[in-house]
Amino acid sequence: MKAEKLRDMNPDELRNEETRLVDQIFRLRFQIAASQAENPARVHLLRKDLARVKTILREKAGPASVAVKSTAAVAGAAAAGKPATGKAVAGKAAGRTEAVAAGSAKTKPARSAGKVGRQSAAKSGGTVKEKGAAKAKGAKQERG
Repeated sequence: MKAEKLRDMNPDELRNEETRLVDQIFRLRFQIAASQAENPARVHLLRKDLARVKTILREKAGPASVAVKSTAAVAGAAAAGKPATGKAVAGKAAGRTEAVAAGSAKTKPARSAGKVGRQSAAKSGGTVKEKGAAKAKGAKQERG
């Protein structure tokens, strides 16, 4: 849909269009997953249209809504007993949680022990029999 056409719509019509586009994307993604979509590339076009609608809605809302969001972020940081820094404001405006905006680290999952069997035993200093079997296996792979 053209941006000019969207600019002529009132905010209620734009919200309806936004809902319609979100629904279409949702349905098309299911069709793609089931391999029934006629044109899978259409998702790209729908997402662009959705972005246009959201942009125009933001433009029509005016700069007051942006100021309200950043003010709310500063107020939220003050209520949590934190100084109102740019990081806190940016984190709140981006919709992040307080833990992420504060910079809490995520833990990484533990590494697996590695391969199980003769190969790992040979590498880790297993028995002589296991080392010999691993060498023989390597020699066969080089030949064949």
